[in-house]
Amino acid sequence: MFVGRTVWEVHQGREGDFIGFCRRGAEIHKRLGATNVALIAHNTGPGHLMTYVLQFENGAGYGTFVDALPSDSEWLALGQEFVANPPAQIVNQDTGANLLL
Repeated sequence: MFVGRTVWEVHQGREGDFIGFCRRGAEIHKRLGATNVALIAHNTGPGHLMTYVLQFENGAGYGTFVDALPSDSEWLALGQEFVANPPAQIVNQDTGANLLL
């Protein structure tokens, strides 16, 4: 299994907006090949952090996803809406393989 992970610091009072964007993004990501999508609220640590996780069957599936995402019109429209009034900012982003499967 291949995993993509983005840690976000959500702006105070914008949690609902951010979750809404993530729900919409998850639909797009699943359509483009993600096998599972999760949004995890951190209970500890600095700031108000949430982690958005994408799972793929393998690295090849992730590669197909990465190739398709930049030209997907629905994704581009969502991105434009997000940057117009962002409810969160990226803290960290990474990808990798799950070694326990």
